Amino acid sequence: MLIFLFGCNEQSPIEKLKWLEGNWQQINQTNNKLSLESWDYRNGELLGKGYAVDNSRGVFDTLFIESLRIIIREQTLYYEADLPTQDPVLFRLTEEKKDSWTFS
Repeated sequence: MLIFLFGCNEQSPIEKLKWLEGNWQQINQTNNKLSLESWDYRNGELLGKGYAVDNSRGVFDTLFIESLRIIIREQTLYYEADLPTQDPVLFRLTEEKKDSWTFS
């Protein structure tokens, strides 16, 4: 008796976003605000922290800190933002292009 087993090599949708791993920043020169994100790929999820700081007075004031995740639920990608002041908010993947993803 011969049995053939074939593995599924299809890439998880989250793995397409592994390039997000690392630290990212966006500087708004107009109002001296800085947004920072740090992402890590673990156990099939992208986990992150987001920060916004204000430097308009010459010192860095933290505006907010949020926990972030990109997860799969029911075969769909979601971006989850979790602020300490409210329940987590899920944003569903609504558009995927070669070099951009839109969650809304």
